[in-house]
Amino acid sequence: MSNFINVDNLYYAVLTGDDKGGVQYTAPKPIPGVVKLSVDATTGRASFYADGVIQEYAQVLGEVKVSLGISTLPLSVVADILGHKLNNGEIVYESDDRAPYIALMYKREKSNGKARYIKILKCLFGDSKDDAESSAATPKFQSDTLDGVAMPRTFDKQWKRMADEEETGYVDVSKTWFTSVEDSTATA
Repeated sequence: MSNFINVDNLYYAVLTGDDKGGVQYTAPKPIPGVVKLSVDATTGRASFYADGVIQEYAQVLGEVKVSLGISTLPLSVVADILGHKLNNGEIVYESDDRAPYIALMYKREKSNGKARYIKILKCLFGDSKDDAESSAATPKFQSDTLDGVAMPRTFDKQWKRMADEEETGYVDVSKTWFTSVEDSTATA
C-alpha cells in the first residue's frame, strides 16, 4: 500500500429520492478545482459495567462533518448544492431556500500511481462563511469553503463507499465511478 498524495475528480449528484423503496440521483456533475476535502466521522461509544467489570461495549455512527475547499466555486454549483436560484449570473439568496441532499464522489491518488475511489452517499451543505483578505505586497491565494454533514441513507443505511486499486479482488471502476451514484429499488 502506498501513501496518498492528491485528491481530484470531485463530483456531486443531487439525491432526488431516498425512502424504503429505493434511491435516485441526478446525473453527476464535476466541481472543478478541489483543494482540500475532509470527512470527519465521529462515533458515539458506551461501556456497560456489572459486577465491577465491563460487560459490553457499544458504538454507533455519530455526526459526520464534511468540508470542501475549492479554488473558486462556480455559482452554478453553489446554486445546485445550496438550493438557491441563479439568474443571469447572479445568485439570489432567499430565506426559504432549502439545500438538497447530494452525493459526493472523488478520487485519492497514491504515490505509486494507484487510486482509491470514494462516494459519500448523502450530504447536506449550508451557506458558509465568506472569508476574504485584501491583497498585500505578497498576494495570498484564497479559496472557497463549504461545510456540511453526511448521514446514512433511509433506503439502506449506507453512508459511504470505497474502492481501492490495491485491494485483492478489485474490479476496475475508473471509467464508471463518476458516471452515476446508483439508482436502486428494494426487491420483494
